[in-house]
Amino acid sequence: MTNSEQYMEANHLPSRWGFWLQWVLTGIITSWLIQLLDAPSTNFTAQASQVVYFLVIMSILWSIMQWLILRRYLPRAGWWIPASAVGIFAGWVLGGMFVGVANALLGLNIWDSQEHPFLLVYTGIQGACIGFFQWLVLRKKVRRAGLWILACSIAWALAQATFILGLNLSVGGILLTDLTVVVGAITGVVLVWLLRQPALIQDR
Repeated sequence: MTNSEQYMEANHLPSRWGFWLQWVLTGIITSWLIQLLDAPSTNFTAQASQVVYFLVIMSILWSIMQWLILRRYLPRAGWWIPASAVGIFAGWVLGGMFVGVANALLGLNIWDSQEHPFLLVYTGIQGACIGFFQWLVLRKKVRRAGLWILACSIAWALAQATFILGLNLSVGGILLTDLTVVVGAITGVVLVWLLRQPALIQDR
């Protein structure tokens, strides 16, 4: 029996609803802590120092809490923390570049409105970047890991759509307006499915 097989035998597979609920809670708790710390917006109208502060706090808190869950099921899951942090920063930079190009070419001012439809693309790019760097951790351990990138991109775009809907309906509350909750709910379903696939981990 290989080391990976022994690892999986010892740690079993994640329960569907138990794992999913824990995954969603990581986003909720992160969001609450960020609000308590009064972290600013991540758009490019904020001062660079404020944006960096937000990204550092968010990446550290969220990735560590996710790691606390994943370490039971993935060997060397500690790489999830730096991978997530790099993905969050890369998503902010590339998403901001997209907004800048769209503003210049189309004469838009996307940051003027939290409801601008181009923000769906912006958050989709953010999600894809985060998913890509996390995929680097998953790809040698999880079958069909490439689906994770697509899932993250769709999850972040749908989260932004939910946020816009909440603004239009004037609905408050964490569960509807907080991006992290929707992202956690969608990606949690996908991650449970990936982790429960046969031949989960391969030695490399």
